Amino acid sequence: MPASAPLFSAWYARRGSDSVDPCHRPLLALVPALALGMASGAAWPGYRRLGLALSSLALLWLAVRLYRRRAAIIVPLLLWFLLGYLMLQPWLDPRLPAAYVAAYADGQVWKVEGRVVEKPRSQGNRYRVRVAVKALQKSATEVARPVQGDLRLTWAAEQGRLRRGDRIRFRGRLRRMRSFHNPGGFDYARYMAFKGLMVSAYARRQTLEVVSPAAPPT
Repeated sequence: MPASAPLFSAWYARRGSDSVDPCHRPLLALVPALALGMASGAAWPGYRRLGLALSSLALLWLAVRLYRRRAAIIVPLLLWFLLGYLMLQPWLDPRLPAAYVAAYADGQVWKVEGRVVEKPRSQGNRYRVRVAVKALQKSATEVARPVQGDLRLTWAAEQGRLRRGDRIRFRGRLRRMRSFHNPGGFDYARYMAFKGLMVSAYARRQTLEVVSPAAPPT
């Protein structure tokens, strides 16, 4: 019998012998709790500390119940609910360092230096690619600021092609990913957040340059 059997034994005893034994199928109860927690995490992000505090209390209470060999039904469901909630928070409510590129996505023009980390994709007369940002500079007289994090770069086809591994430099406005917020519509910003992208930029004309090209394939 699995270790989770004591957690559901009381429930099984009340339901009778004709019921499906949850001791052998605990996921029938735990998976819906996990899914509900994930749905709640997507709908109401930002309560990471509360979730961690409740998880700690639930774990403590569960340990006490197991030590006393007492049945516990609600606590395991609560733990899986909280697990589902907390699983989404690193993407929907990330704890970003001060030097993260999203902190500079204020709609102003920046001189950006970074490295292409994927193969560019063509969209009509434009290209898009993911860039790992290394430094930002407001003006030519300002010292470049070390920055971390990725952004999605778009540029016009006439400015040339890039390859994965190229170290590039360009000027453009840094903006946060945005959604249209139509009722029931697709949440584009959230979709991109799951990909680790919160910032977009468009390279201004004739400013995109390759500082250090990628090593040729061997």
